[in-house]
Amino acid sequence: MINLKKYIFVAMFPVWLFAMPVCAQEQTDTLPVREIQEVVVSAAKDNTSITSSPMQIIDSKTLAGTGALSVGDAARQFAGVQVKDYGGVGGLKTVSLRSLGASHTGVLYDGIPVTDNQTGQIDLSRFSLTGIEKIILNTGESDNILQPAQIQSLAGSLNIITGSFMPDTGKKNHIKASLKGGAFGFFSPSIFYRQQISKTLSSGVSVDYLQSDGNYPYQQSVGTAGRDSIINRVRHNTAIKNLKMEANLNGKFGSGGRLFLKAYSFRTNRELPGPATYWNEFSDDRLKDRNLFIQMRYTHSITENTDYLVNAKFNFASSDYLNPPRRYLYFQREWYADAVVRRKFGRHFSASFANDLIYDSMNGNIISLQGETPERKTWFSALSAKYESERINITAKYTYAHASHINSVTFNTPLRKLSPYAGFSFKLLNTDILRLRGFFKNSFRLPTLTDFYYSSGGSPRPLKPENARQFNLGATFLSSLGSILPRVSLSADAYHNKVLDKIVAYPTADLNIWTILNIGKVDMRGIDLNSEIHINGIEKIPVNVGGSFSLQRVLDKTSQGESSYNKIPVYTPSQFGTGWTNIVMPWLEVNYTLLYSGRRYYWNSNRPESRMKPFSEQTVTLSKHFRLKSCSFTLSAECVNFTDEQYEIVRQYPMQGRSVRIELIIQFQ
Repeated sequence: MINLKKYIFVAMFPVWLFAMPVCAQEQTDTLPVREIQEVVVSAAKDNTSITSSPMQIIDSKTLAGTGALSVGDAARQFAGVQVKDYGGVGGLKTVSLRSLGASHTGVLYDGIPVTDNQTGQIDLSRFSLTGIEKIILNTGESDNILQPAQIQSLAGSLNIITGSFMPDTGKKNHIKASLKGGAFGFFSPSIFYRQQISKTLSSGVSVDYLQSDGNYPYQQSVGTAGRDSIINRVRHNTAIKNLKMEANLNGKFGSGGRLFLKAYSFRTNRELPGPATYWNEFSDDRLKDRNLFIQMRYTHSITENTDYLVNAKFNFASSDYLNPPRRYLYFQREWYADAVVRRKFGRHFSASFANDLIYDSMNGNIISLQGETPERKTWFSALSAKYESERINITAKYTYAHASHINSVTFNTPLRKLSPYAGFSFKLLNTDILRLRGFFKNSFRLPTLTDFYYSSGGSPRPLKPENARQFNLGATFLSSLGSILPRVSLSADAYHNKVLDKIVAYPTADLNIWTILNIGKVDMRGIDLNSEIHINGIEKIPVNVGGSFSLQRVLDKTSQGESSYNKIPVYTPSQFGTGWTNIVMPWLEVNYTLLYSGRRYYWNSNRPESRMKPFSEQTVTLSKHFRLKSCSFTLSAECVNFTDEQYEIVRQYPMQGRSVRIELIIQFQ
């Protein structure tokens, strides 16, 4: 691969070199000047406590203190979310919401769905946090009825909002450059440039590069239970190089229209280490992923009571997996179009109708099991209604999907599925202090093209969609308890989920060839707790603390004759949570985060020898912010897993121990 590190550094060096003198240029004045600190006052309505289903938000400021490098790392902060991580900077990271599986959680990039017909699961490690303004997790359904129909069929959604999608700041030009480096050969420069072309149009370009050799040390247990010895080893074949580029064009028109155009390119070359076994940890597997998409989003208010949304997207993705001497090539193409119209009827009631049309195709150097070319056309329609008053919110949605294979003799029966949703939020008192909320949803996910045509456990008979029923009842508390506690936010949600015809996809020894296993029925019950408290500490130094904790009981209910009946599915913890603290002092900002996961099993039979021990990961970040005229600087140092805990999320894929990273961010306009 071309030495992108060298070229990006050369291209960005003038920005860093001239940032200081450019910021320092200012005409001198003979009058005495007293410089004061900039004060920014902003406020936003907290919507997380009034939604009918749980909604969690992590903004860019919070993300900066978590030690996360990608959206996959950041998603571990959400309540009810488990991230399956294969270790290291370049490890695959997929997210499962309330143990429903990664395929039940939709991922959106600036409001438009991201899909993968090869695995059905989105690798969140490909989305770096550069330029991300916030991440929104909706469990069940969003109360927003102006959104694509496709995403409304799933059990939840993770919406990644970039800076290009946020409202205009009013500033003509903006440049943000950062350079991050750290342990194990980690090196990551990035640059973002935004320019106001006219009163109507603005544009932005970003480049983000990351590389790491990934050769981190770890400890391995050797021997029989109770007499284990520990040996020190080094993880090999884990290098990664990522390059992400984006170009955006935004328009804000006098007629009320908003236009968002985005061109996105992502390239990654990574080594796949394979399982770390005592007798053999050699691996020379390689994976090259390429992804290019162009998407458009346009919103317009026709009248005061009527508005509409139009989305369009073309997506191309390729996967080149080398497992010597074998090589597997896959190519995906997707055409996507969506239109939604929303109408308000009076002050309290509104309704919308959404239609999505999707064409997917897939090919490669492997002939499908049926000898046919995978092609599918899918139609989603959603009818939504919402009643909103000062005291009560009620949302109802009904989604229909129709999927048919094109030119296929084997799979000639269309798939049809319905997904109803009903949710409410009720204010118990005259203020928003205490609310009750609840919802029911029957969601589903369609089998992927790989499930039908390429899976190692494939069958010529059509697969059924995976069906999930969700029940949720919760309460939220949001109030100010005086000047010392200006904000206290608490929430608790109890849920009961059932999955029928569950399709489980997991990687085999070849990480690009997935085995499909249908385990039938799974029963899930649990509680999610969330808290966030703002404290005016000593000398009015703000201290923010928060966390989440989840308890769940997940059991396989497929067949009483199987050893896995009434047992916990693999890699499903019974308890997990996060905690964080943020202290903003005049001279330094300190962030601390804690991630915890209870015991899990790597066999469905839950044998004692297959039990994986609980683990916790702790990260500390120190940041210093300062200004020089019109420029702002942020210098931060973070120590991830500073206790150097040795653990695995997936068996025989050891996670990275203690690592240190330093970052410099310069912004000027």
